[in-house]
Amino acid sequence: MRTEQTRRFRARLDEAASVSAFVESSIAGVPSRLIRRVQLVVEELFVNTVTHGHGGDCDAPVDISVSLEDEHVTVVYEDTAPAFDPFAGGESSDPAAPLEARAWPVGALAGFRWP
Repeated sequence: MRTEQTRRFRARLDEAASVSAFVESSIAGVPSRLIRRVQLVVEELFVNTVTHGHGGDCDAPVDISVSLEDEHVTVVYEDTAPAFDPFAGGESSDPAAPLEARAWPVGALAGFRWP
């Protein structure tokens, strides 16, 4: 049997607990280890959306759908933050350049703090 739940959240860090609770309730009944792993992935996406995508709390929508079929979990995560280019922060945006020249420098996010 397949179940699916979808919910919209505001891109605000104070919504993170509600996001986690939504994920947990959507896949109740599967092993707790799987629930925690899915929660961790979705929480990471959510925090990155708010912190890096939007640059902080805002009321932009984040839509999360969680479906469960047997013990197979599918998550669809959609936000409206600008697309992230992991190579845009490097010295070169040339796709032929070595990865080290295209990637963010080590420690580039060292100042990031979670509340």
